[in-house]
Amino acid sequence: MTASGQDANFQVFPMAFAVVDGETEEAWTWFLTKLERIIPDSNTLSIISDCHSSIIKAKCDVFPHAHHGACIVHLMRNVVSRYKNKCLARMVCEAAFSYRRKDFDLCFAKIRQANGECANYLEGIGTSKWSRTYILGNGYNLLTRNTAEQLNNAFTKARSLPVIELFRFIQRMLTRWFSAKRTKSAKCRGFVTPEVEKVFQKLMISCGHALLAADSIGLPYVQLFGDCYKTQTWIDTYAGAIYPESPLGVFPIPETITSVLMFSPQTRRSSGRPKDKRVASTGEIPAPKKKKLVPNKCGRCGGTGHNRTNCVVPI
Repeated sequence: MTASGQDANFQVFPMAFAVVDGETEEAWTWFLTKLERIIPDSNTLSIISDCHSSIIKAKCDVFPHAHHGACIVHLMRNVVSRYKNKCLARMVCEAAFSYRRKDFDLCFAKIRQANGECANYLEGIGTSKWSRTYILGNGYNLLTRNTAEQLNNAFTKARSLPVIELFRFIQRMLTRWFSAKRTKSAKCRGFVTPEVEKVFQKLMISCGHALLAADSIGLPYVQLFGDCYKTQTWIDTYAGAIYPESPLGVFPIPETITSVLMFSPQTRRSSGRPKDKRVASTGEIPAPKKKKLVPNKCGRCGGTGHNRTNCVVPI
């Protein structure tokens, strides 16, 4: 299990990792309980995931005040799977990314006209869970769980490793990531991060019209941006260092850990080779590859376009 967000420069920021025996309500509750120690529950917090029932139940128990958002990518795949209509899924995407409620309502009216059953399905999920304009918490520019997918791709080589080696792989990877981003953020001299300077039509980021208005009254641009996008926030994010593992005995191990008795899990390993790829979600199965057409080759004369049965070339 992984929990991740994004930093002030729109880059993946890993927060927590865990290896559990299965994607169950008990496992998700335990994981979110540990996560709540570093990210307190708040009515401005948004947690985006797929619509797995165990995740939603665990979120309600551990983060009752936070808002849950449904990943729009998974939602679109579900729409395609249910209603066999890719055009309908694109209409859902357009509605989800609308900034103004007027635009969202117009898009949703088109969805209802095209397929009333799909509109009822989306209303049952709740528009506040998947649309930018009706979201209740601070969703910023995130409507998908792409940060988690990017972490999954980064762990591809380590999936088949034993647990200890898996966590060493993660630790070394984060050591490299944090060091590179710490260096990059320290070199930034602007008021806001480089990616924010490129994009102004995002939530909590001022648009060009606001900047012109600020110029007219002598208001510094920096006061128009949310603190989460400022360069200093980016620098502070990577102020702490993640060090590679040290030889055993360099650091004292707390008694609370040494006194714990670890037993082997009472589970049976599945037969066959362990899977090194994650299970594809609904609608994610790739299309079969098209076979490359190769012209027939005659085994008698060596020519193409016919075979030895109908070959008429004199030998």
